[in-house]
Amino acid sequence: MPEPAPEPEPDELALAQQTLAAARSNGDRKGARAANERVVELLRERARGDLAAYGPVLQTALEELSSARLRGGDLFGSRAAAKEAKALAKTPGR
Repeated sequence: MPEPAPEPEPDELALAQQTLAAARSNGDRKGARAANERVVELLRERARGDLAAYGPVLQTALEELSSARLRGGDLFGSRAAAKEAKALAKTPGR
């Protein structure tokens, strides 16, 4: 009798996005910011390989991260994320 196929590994990006959504729905600002940081990290990696598919999503995540950092009092971190999002918006091929 053949063995059943193993369960596919859960997608790390999907899990991070679920964690972000859960933190937002619970009103957990710190948790949402941490989850958004992770989503941005994962999207950066994927955008390097496929900018057309992941660039717009990364831009949105960076804009949200900029707002979260600003609300948390991290002015320079907010500016860095906003600057990266703006540069990404100007990148051809996304």
